[in-house]
Amino acid sequence: MRCSIRVLPLCARIACVSSLAIIAAPTTAQAVGDWRSVATVTTVPSRSGFGLAEMPNGDLLLFGGDSASPTATEWRWDGADWQPYGAGGVPRRDNAAIGKYGDHGLIVYGGTTAGTFFTDTWRTQNGFTWYTFNPGVNPGILTSTSMAYDPATDRMVMVGQDMGGLYTTWFYEFGLGWSAGPSFAAADARVVSDEVRGEALLLEGGFPMIFVSRLNAGVWEPVGQSQSGLQLGEVGFDERRSRVVLMQPFDTLDTVEWDGLVFGSSAPPAGTFRSPLVTAMAYHPERSEMIYVVDGGNGLEVYRHAADAAPSAFQFGPTCGMNFGPSLRLAPGSEPRPGAVHRIEGTATGLGVTLSAIGFSHTMTQGVALPLSIPIGSGSCTLQVDPAIVTMLGSSASPSQLVAIPNSATLLAERYNAQFIEVLSQQVGTSNGLELQVGQPLAEQTLIETFATSFNRDDLASGDLWEFGSATPSRIGGDGKHGSFDPSLGLALGGGVFEFNTDMTEIPASNTLDNQPALITDGRYFFTDFVVPAGVTVRFRGSNPPQIFVRGRAQIDGTVSVDGDDLASVVATGGAAIGQKVSEFNAKTSLNGQAGTAGGPGAGAGGNGGDRGQNAGPIIVGGVNRTNGQPGEDLNVAAGHAYAASAVDTGGVGSDMMPASGVWANPSPAISFVYNAYFSPGGGGGGFMTPGAAAAVPQLVSPTYTIAAGPAAQGGVAFPLLPMPTTAGYSSLEHFTVGGSGGGGGGSHSYGVLAVGSLPKDWLAGHGGTGGGGTITVRSGSHLDVNGLVSARGGDGALITGTPATGLSPLTLGVSSPGGGGSGGSVLLQSARTARVTGEVNARGGAASRVGSVYISVLNLTGQGGDGSEGYYRLEGAQTLFSGTGTPAFSFSANRGPINDTDALSGSRSKWLLPPSVDLPVYVRYELLVDIGGLPVLYSDDPSVSPLAADDPNGNVMLRFQGARVDPITGNALAGTAGPWRTQLSPGPDSVNKDRAQAIRFDLVTNKLGSTPQVLELRVIWR
Repeated sequence: MRCSIRVLPLCARIACVSSLAIIAAPTTAQAVGDWRSVATVTTVPSRSGFGLAEMPNGDLLLFGGDSASPTATEWRWDGADWQPYGAGGVPRRDNAAIGKYGDHGLIVYGGTTAGTFFTDTWRTQNGFTWYTFNPGVNPGILTSTSMAYDPATDRMVMVGQDMGGLYTTWFYEFGLGWSAGPSFAAADARVVSDEVRGEALLLEGGFPMIFVSRLNAGVWEPVGQSQSGLQLGEVGFDERRSRVVLMQPFDTLDTVEWDGLVFGSSAPPAGTFRSPLVTAMAYHPERSEMIYVVDGGNGLEVYRHAADAAPSAFQFGPTCGMNFGPSLRLAPGSEPRPGAVHRIEGTATGLGVTLSAIGFSHTMTQGVALPLSIPIGSGSCTLQVDPAIVTMLGSSASPSQLVAIPNSATLLAERYNAQFIEVLSQQVGTSNGLELQVGQPLAEQTLIETFATSFNRDDLASGDLWEFGSATPSRIGGDGKHGSFDPSLGLALGGGVFEFNTDMTEIPASNTLDNQPALITDGRYFFTDFVVPAGVTVRFRGSNPPQIFVRGRAQIDGTVSVDGDDLASVVATGGAAIGQKVSEFNAKTSLNGQAGTAGGPGAGAGGNGGDRGQNAGPIIVGGVNRTNGQPGEDLNVAAGHAYAASAVDTGGVGSDMMPASGVWANPSPAISFVYNAYFSPGGGGGGFMTPGAAAAVPQLVSPTYTIAAGPAAQGGVAFPLLPMPTTAGYSSLEHFTVGGSGGGGGGSHSYGVLAVGSLPKDWLAGHGGTGGGGTITVRSGSHLDVNGLVSARGGDGALITGTPATGLSPLTLGVSSPGGGGSGGSVLLQSARTARVTGEVNARGGAASRVGSVYISVLNLTGQGGDGSEGYYRLEGAQTLFSGTGTPAFSFSANRGPINDTDALSGSRSKWLLPPSVDLPVYVRYELLVDIGGLPVLYSDDPSVSPLAADDPNGNVMLRFQGARVDPITGNALAGTAGPWRTQLSPGPDSVNKDRAQAIRFDLVTNKLGSTPQVLELRVIWR
């Protein structure tokens, strides 16, 4: 190819090549990590007291300095050269605080000029139009200020030294103005924004170390410190590499980096550095590099930190002549990186011949300063790059140039320049200049879970199976939204007993998967796992039956109880014995019958004992004979239960008052001619699987005399729980959730009261019946094991002797009528896999109250209310195994069955996953591939990867992550370092990076409503 002087005067001393240009390594390559001087066309005059901040368009604004010069201007760094910044409005000043306020623009506060302090605030939305305003509260005079954005609260944070020498924190919020934060003492302090972790950082320094804190709820929270020997100089945050970069001041000039957990040195500075006193540092987002500006005495010098250089292209200079068209650019998808070919493209008229000029400088060529006028046509067009390589591109309206970069790491961070020139006869047109940087995309690595095996599956918190390349939803289990079960979530009663109120249980935010407190008012708990350790008793109380949905494993090694309440052993029902004063009798005698005890959760209460008769007939209140024992409450079944009508009259019958007339006969029957013989036999037992027992006929121990007893109260009727109906959609959870029935109360009578002389004809109030056993469901999406005890027994009654253990005279409390026992409740144990009992399941009926050991031998008798019926328990699972103890006795045909119930939600969790890196990893995004109805669907928290994020609780899948730090020796997560569950990996305030996570684990919930999802692959991208 020939090159004509007429076409391009400089062609005589450059190489003309074909359409592919090869950029070779220069002789002085830069080591990655060094600082390197940047040659500029424009020199900014020396100044002091300036700042550097990112503008909304990505340029860096050099603000302030040289305030004594009224003609001084501001400048902006466009990535290749300084450009004048023509906007005005802000009075010139030195040492002002300046920073980019998220998407709201730039903020400037304070500064000085000629010894005068400014306390004004300025803001610009677009980077070019400034306005000031009265923000209300004013921070006042501050020195040594710095400013940074807090992404977590969308506020600017400023620290500065007040006139008392303390550093003070100030917050600026858009539309609200300034507010004061905490003050602290420090030799020096800087704030910087960590965009990856979404927080503002405070670095306190001086000598000999640097302390790092993060802003958390308006308070500086320490997160780390450096080794000895470090001082605090210029500070910036490298968004690409997720590190705080610190330039050590004065004569050291070492570069130090904080990766979020520890400090480490970068590379030594370039040899051209001097000991500057006036500096500024900021991150240039388009170049992905730190820029360090130094007042060198002969103008400002610019250095770039080229660690892990990124491929980039930056336009500079104007287009000129012949309507050259759109700017020269790097073709979409191309990257100037070692070992690859990229393409530069532009636009021309297509009438002339287009040349491509490529070189390693845009400031000098052959010792001549650029730009250089091209003496063709009007002469106004300029050569803006060193034309070391010239390529003839021919005549095209869309000229392009292929450039090959040798596969050599020495080229990383090197820059070259390109320009297109179109020549037609005596006319010329030039494109803008394009400065390209050779680099590599920051190495992204991937943790991949293919769900081929359960190796990384956390068995405890997982129901969904990981096998054969997918996470397959479990049949039951729930979403685990209340987190891992912890007995201490209940009320500690001492002795390892913890009580849960099914009507009001608060699960703290620290335990839930959505980081919000949960108030349980319906008895339905959704845990990821449910483990009750040996020696621990979990007792449920309340009106709602506990239904414990367990996404993963359920293991009961201790005790879980929904028992009905037992009756108090001593009851003040009243009585009178020989020598007892009437006043003592009245003080110790109850007018009201004893209240029946409460049933377990979801069960019926025992009936009240009869009120104390007054020997004036029955006491009728609201049509109810209150001197009779009251019936126990019936079985409590779920709404829509197939046999609901049969639950009527299952409660034990109350015992009638004795005598039924409510008035003693004259003469009244007596024992030993002294004691009244009227006796109400007691309440009947609650019914369930069998009828409740009737009260026993009382018998005196000494057969010499006869008791005047009323009729024995009957037990409640049996309830036909089996067989379970086979109606479509009818569930075991509906059918076997049956709360036990209560025992009947004892009636009022006057047994043992003195019946001679003129003593009052007194009566005794009756004992109450006991409540039925509650009902509980434990439903596991994995294995369920009962190695301890699950108890749903009815409440037990008391032994009535008439004598308290208080040293009072015999029969102080009298011998009242006993109440009946409540029935047992129900226990439903469900597992999507294996339901196994090696311990005990107890659903026995409650023992009734009884009379015995009466102190006065002639009154001693045996008598009791009716015992409650046994309740029911059931095992359901893909496999059921019972080798323990059951009450009633386990029957293979009656107490087990297959699992047919379903839950819409289930889930699984991974073990802790640790990226193989000595540095703190930065988590970039996730990519979740799910088969839904036979179609692959990709989810990601990076919208450029997928518009769908797996963060909808009502969606097909819900993905969360948790981060923690690890033990450097074992690699296990350190206790207490785990952050909250988050739905985002990608950098920002809600990212796992916020927790400075080394290891992570993921939690996955699947929703079977509609098409059942099959999770095929999860990719966690990190660097």
